[in-house]
Amino acid sequence: MYGPADIAKRYSDAGAAKTKLAVSKAFILAIFAGMFIAFGAFGSQVVGADAGVGASLGKFLGALVFPVGLLMVIMAGAELFTGNSLIIIPVMQGKATVTGMLKNWVIVYLGNFVGSIFVAAMLTYSHAYSQFSNKLAESAVATAQTKVLLTAPDAFLRGILCNILVCIAVWISFSAEDVAGKIIGLYMPIMLFVLSGYEHSIANMYFIPAGIMISGEYGIAADEALTWSGFLLNNLLPVTLGNIIGGVCVVGLGYFFVYLHQKAAPKLHADKKQLQLIDLSSNQDVVRLNPAVSSQEAHDNASPTIEISVNGATLRVQNDVNPALLSQAIHLTKDVS
Repeated sequence: MYGPADIAKRYSDAGAAKTKLAVSKAFILAIFAGMFIAFGAFGSQVVGADAGVGASLGKFLGALVFPVGLLMVIMAGAELFTGNSLIIIPVMQGKATVTGMLKNWVIVYLGNFVGSIFVAAMLTYSHAYSQFSNKLAESAVATAQTKVLLTAPDAFLRGILCNILVCIAVWISFSAEDVAGKIIGLYMPIMLFVLSGYEHSIANMYFIPAGIMISGEYGIAADEALTWSGFLLNNLLPVTLGNIIGGVCVVGLGYFFVYLHQKAAPKLHADKKQLQLIDLSSNQDVVRLNPAVSSQEAHDNASPTIEISVNGATLRVQNDVNPALLSQAIHLTKDVS
């Protein structure tokens, strides 16, 4: 099992690789991810539609099934927009560019949309929702209707909370090498976000279009807000923005700062510039930076590299070089000179 610091390094490399995927490959993998999330979402609807155990327990049963979607994304290899919010980590490290990250997001988002809509259409027009005497169809329409009736602030904030958990699930999956470890690691955060009623943009690319299609195909009355424009403006836009904030600003930047952020080397003060150049006479065997400056202070304030001039030759060494090695280098330089 890898610890958090190792996870940060492992994801940084993996995230950078994502930005280098060919457009066609990224798009196909994104279609798969949209399909996988839609399959998991449909399964969660089936198990909760006619459980006869009360709303909260039925929702819990659905939450137990939904993580199968992300499980397939991680284990089968696919590109999911919400999880790719973590690409901000290699960007901050300089391993990937902002342009590469945004390009990945756009391609993957569109591919996820295609995959989700494809599954929603296939399920609707194959009449898979006719199960339980059309109760599944009615439940799916009710779910879609509830989502488009959310206020924009509610959808936005639930989107933030959702992608915190989704990105944590992806993060934890990087702690394990084996299949069982990855499944166990990602399962609980995903179950929790579904149970809590948070909003996932890619899942909603399935839930709401499915509700719109089902309403028309099965003749189930729905609120006038359940339209394609209602889906895009009332739900998908604020949820997507919330997902980005949760994944990038909370999880991505948070873990980057804790585990990968490196402090810049201290700048040399103007009055310490004499520490950068050390002139040795031909009979000197010992380097003295400055009689008025302690060796510790010189180490703390000097630039990372010190130039030492010996009989016309120049040595460039790190300011924390081993004194014995430095002395040997000086002697060799003097002998050559």
